[in-house]
Amino acid sequence: MQVPKSLRPILGKAALQQTLCTDSLSEAAILSLPLVAQFKAVIKNAKRGHVPETDELKMLRDALALERSTLPVVVGLGTYTQPREAYLRDMAIDVAETDAEREAVDIEFGSLILLAEHLDSWLGALNVKSKTLDHYSRVVSEFTNEFRTNKDVTPVTVTQWVSLAWGKKSNKAIKRDLGAVRGFWRYLSVQIHGDPNVLPNVFAGASSLGHKRTRDHRAFTGSEYHQLLSICADQLISDVMRVAIHSGMRIEEIFQLRLADVQDQVFLVKSSKTKAGRRSIPVHKDITQTVARLQDTSTDGFLVSGQGANKYGQRYSSFSRKFDKLLESESLRGETAFHSFRRSFSTALEANQVPQVEVARLMGHEIGGLSHDLYSSGPAIEVLRQEINKMSW
Repeated sequence: MQVPKSLRPILGKAALQQTLCTDSLSEAAILSLPLVAQFKAVIKNAKRGHVPETDELKMLRDALALERSTLPVVVGLGTYTQPREAYLRDMAIDVAETDAEREAVDIEFGSLILLAEHLDSWLGALNVKSKTLDHYSRVVSEFTNEFRTNKDVTPVTVTQWVSLAWGKKSNKAIKRDLGAVRGFWRYLSVQIHGDPNVLPNVFAGASSLGHKRTRDHRAFTGSEYHQLLSICADQLISDVMRVAIHSGMRIEEIFQLRLADVQDQVFLVKSSKTKAGRRSIPVHKDITQTVARLQDTSTDGFLVSGQGANKYGQRYSSFSRKFDKLLESESLRGETAFHSFRRSFSTALEANQVPQVEVARLMGHEIGGLSHDLYSSGPAIEVLRQEINKMSW
């Protein structure tokens, strides 16, 4: 700190300076606060014409230079020791004059957490798919935009915020998004306090919000399916619709099929949402020519060819947009979706009295029971072929 020229003869120096004995900028920011206060006191005394008392300044310098976990505190004629962090925090609070300065002290010592400061580091520590990461980033960004510090986050404020910001979501969606926020909250507790349970659970009340029921998409009727085929001018969309309603595959399962995954008139679903979803589905007799044409015209090794992947590796995003427009043209969007083909497939199997175990195997559902799930290798593919061919559109 520069000494005014008029006071230099009194103090005998042009500047007051003190090393902080640390190579950490964040620690230096804390250690400097009490020193600045002492320097100001020295200059203030010099202005009054008094030779400043240097004992307190010398004691402070000596204390800061000690590489110990505790530091000496002088009270009257006695001296006792105090943890280094508590000692420095007390001194920093003593010289903090504004709310902003006091907040800075609380942040430096961990009692106050600036939430947004830790968002990027939390995202960087996650090991999830890029699509999940983007979703978590959006959700938790909304949270940190609403709440600046951990002291702003209480059961009441969280419940009010979720009600206003997410109130139109389903209860299932709210619980999913709160799961991401809870993960961030636990991360903060570990990073700042070393314990995932230090920060209180403030999300319990908000978990019950949101509407309870979501409208399930219904199955397509036979007439609706044929109507969509008749108005569809895109051969690829028609082919994919045929495959879907005759196989029950999800859209992502169809677009992941490579040519090598169609063998001996069987679809080999190798990637699915669940373990049970990895299954073999006989090619229905009514779409053998469609599948053969898709195989013959493929240019990139996929059964459904020529579809570029988005940033998440999904090859069906462009198809989905076109299919949604097709549904809109028939006023079917909302009550039905591409997933409705899967429901139609299941409904048709049951209508043709296909046994429930075979339906579950074709759909990729868990069957339940040790005899089926653990010990059975499943029915022969020809048995499944007979059952699937009972269905006709």
